[in-house]
Amino acid sequence: MPINCENCSKCCDNINLPIPKVSEDIKRWIELHYLKIVEIDGIDYVKIDNKCCKLIAGECSIYETRPDVCRQYDCNKKEYKNFKNI
Repeated sequence: MPINCENCSKCCDNINLPIPKVSEDIKRWIELHYLKIVEIDGIDYVKIDNKCCKLIAGECSIYETRPDVCRQYDCNKKEYKNFKNI
């Protein structure tokens, strides 16, 4: 388990993607599609609530072969902590 892994499954709960600055109209369109946008430190993130299909009973069923993005996920980063309760 990586040093920063808290076994919290935050990396499996949703996808938080940084997006370029867009107009308020496009932000509204995104939100009308049931997505959330949050600005943190001047960066816009879109939160996509879609649990990983390999999350079973709160645990990763492919832990040993999970993608690198999962291995590099740092659940202590504030952009992830802020998204948890949104």
